[in-house]
Amino acid sequence: MRKEWTDEEVRFLRNNYEYVDTGRIAIFLNRTSISVKSKSIRLGLSKNCDWSEDDDIYLEYFVFKNDTNIDEAAAFLNRTHNAVRTRLVNLRKKDASVAYIRKSWTVKEDDFLKNNYKVMSDAMLAERLRRTKRAVTGRKRTLGLKKIYKITTSQDKKIRSLGSAGHTITEIAEQVQVPRRIIYSYVHNHNIDFKRETCNKNHIWRRH
Repeated sequence: MRKEWTDEEVRFLRNNYEYVDTGRIAIFLNRTSISVKSKSIRLGLSKNCDWSEDDDIYLEYFVFKNDTNIDEAAAFLNRTHNAVRTRLVNLRKKDASVAYIRKSWTVKEDDFLKNNYKVMSDAMLAERLRRTKRAVTGRKRTLGLKKIYKITTSQDKKIRSLGSAGHTITEIAEQVQVPRRIIYSYVHNHNIDFKRETCNKNHIWRRH
């Protein structure tokens, strides 16, 4: 007779499935691996490696603060609504944890960011401020500090050419020498083909 899942078991599965081996979870819960896998599918859970860096950038850039776009994101990423929602919850937890464990930002630090974010990379800012790169990125977002990038005609041609040739976002960004997130946004907004990076299989991602 199949044993019903308790709320505590479901909570444990949600909190650990993405990062812990399915077999270990099954042993801890005294269930079979098949049972754990089936339940994870019904809950819309996925392993960490199933989500590429491109996927996370898309979610953070377009959906992170606006749940009304979840269905659109699910369609774009070819995933279920629940899978996208679960991934967003995990990304928000990570973002919140950084803000929680870090000391409060001082006026002096904020002024340094405002005066230097246009000419220094996040890595350089993090080194100078003795904070993590993610903390710097988050603080810039809070302060509304954004570099304004304008893609030139020559860069546009190169981006389209590289995308059609089957290059990934990372490869295009390196060759065009434009931040990766800008390239990601640009190819999405202009329906440009590119090679989507995934854990298991790479393919040309085409916008229709």
